[in-house]
Amino acid sequence: MSKKDALALFIGAIGVLTMMHIWSFDTERIFVIHNLYFLLAAVLWAILTIISSKSTKISPIVFTFYMYIITVALDWLFFVDVRSMAFETFDGIFWLNIALISLAASTFTNTIYFLGIEKLGAAEVSSFIFLVPFSAIILSAIFLGEKLDGFIILGTVLTLFAVKMLNNIRVLKRRPKSV
Repeated sequence: MSKKDALALFIGAIGVLTMMHIWSFDTERIFVIHNLYFLLAAVLWAILTIISSKSTKISPIVFTFYMYIITVALDWLFFVDVRSMAFETFDGIFWLNIALISLAASTFTNTIYFLGIEKLGAAEVSSFIFLVPFSAIILSAIFLGEKLDGFIILGTVLTLFAVKMLNNIRVLKRRPKSV
């Protein structure tokens, strides 16, 4: 990793923490088991991204299929108490929403993500992960009426700048000087 990439990752992390108002978090609430699960999931996602970038002989669609099969098996084994679920009470709308969320949202987007890794490389595609908090905040403002403040805007600018740095994106194209 170059110094520029490390700086961009640091700026992106500061931007995400700024959007989250990290200074207002209670330390007792930060270190609960649910947050540790989230941290473990983030680390495993990074490992999965690296593995997927190395597996060039398998189609991203097949990779996504196997990833979801393994994930469902592990979730049902360790995190879901199937005996306590009253499946007969779930209506058609519930199952339609489950199908849309799992197939349309998760499977489709992860397949696109892994196709991007195959075509562009893990480093370029993974840097866009900084856009997830930005997207979540903007969509929550639009659909849930969440309020935006100056820290969210500052954090957004920092994360977008980090993505720009990581991917060497030029905002303004320079014209060659005419002689």
